[in-house]
Amino acid sequence: MEEDIIDAIQNKNLIEIYYENQLQVVEPYCYGISKRGEEILKAYLIQGCQKELKTNWNNYYLDKANDLNVLKQTFIYVREDYARGDEEMYHIYAQL
Repeated sequence: MEEDIIDAIQNKNLIEIYYENQLQVVEPYCYGISKRGEEILKAYLIQGCQKELKTNWNNYYLDKANDLNVLKQTFIYVREDYARGDEEMYHIYAQL
């Protein structure tokens, strides 16, 4: 799964993720290890819903993901409110 996520970020492929019993489609922006040692994906939600959503930006802890699929569909633009170097991550494998 690690290589699939890295490739998706580098190629700007959308990701379909089944997370906390919700099917979501996201734009992946950053993938790494959190300061607590968990695999984490920072992504922008474009389809689906999430409980108590305050923003479309979300950190997906991959141990809570039941399934993850890289889609052929891509996105073109990096969102203006995206900031590189996520502070919650101890180590970053890939980022836009």
